[in-house]
Amino acid sequence: LDEYEQTVEILADGGFRADALRDAAREAWTHRIWRTADLAPSATLPPATQHYLLTAVRTQWFYVLDLIGTAAFGLAGFMRAQRRRYNLWGAFVCTAVPAVGGGTVRDILVGGIRHPPFILKDPNYLAVVLTVVVVGTIVTRLAPTIRETRAFSETLLVFDSIGLSVFAIVGAQVALIAGLSWPYVPLCAAVTAAGGGLLLDVITARPPRAFGGGAPYEGVAIGGALLFLFLLQLAARYEHEPWLVTAAILSTLLVTFAARIVVIKLRIRSYPANLNDAGAFGVVRLFLCRQG
Repeated sequence: LDEYEQTVEILADGGFRADALRDAAREAWTHRIWRTADLAPSATLPPATQHYLLTAVRTQWFYVLDLIGTAAFGLAGFMRAQRRRYNLWGAFVCTAVPAVGGGTVRDILVGGIRHPPFILKDPNYLAVVLTVVVVGTIVTRLAPTIRETRAFSETLLVFDSIGLSVFAIVGAQVALIAGLSWPYVPLCAAVTAAGGGLLLDVITARPPRAFGGGAPYEGVAIGGALLFLFLLQLAARYEHEPWLVTAAILSTLLVTFAARIVVIKLRIRSYPANLNDAGAFGVVRLFLCRQG
């Protein structure tokens, strides 16, 4: 499809009716016959939808969205360093690990076109981390009490929710573009969104929040990835409508963000694996003990 679109553009640039040529060429192709004849390789997404997804993630607005997610997670890590009164190196590490750690682990696991990891290909991610450290250090020195205010804590939660929403989509699209089967889509989303925080907990000698009974952080990322996959499957039914892929990205972003806010506001907690403490299981166990 890349070569097809390039050919259309070349012909349009040399023709007198460029718009008419582009409109006519828009539906002059189809994969339906190929799929009906069972000649298409088994894949999570059909070629057209995968092409539209790749085109969308290469746009400037999606790239900026990724950088915003990096900054949001980096800010959360920087505040961890501030609370523990780390030096500048400690602040840099605590900022970088949640910002780019999950994506780096994901790229190492995926391999292939993701090697070397994105952090080694694009210096802008490192620049975002350094910017968060420098600006954060200046602000906390000029206004040391700002981190204790309620407004700052709420702002931090909003940025964290933005980072979760963005990284869930980023992780999911990496798995899809790499051609992985569908179960790896939510897995890559969870690793991208929560892997950095898990690494930071290990580095700072803190029990991983992902393993405790806190808010279902990874669960929100997995749910967002599954929603994204579902919307892309719907978009695949209309192979000549690339805007549906963009709509799927934006819809997933908003729904995942809203889900994270709802989890925070309603104080929803992860379901414990310990059956002795699980609500329904605990009631059943108590009833059996009394009967005995």
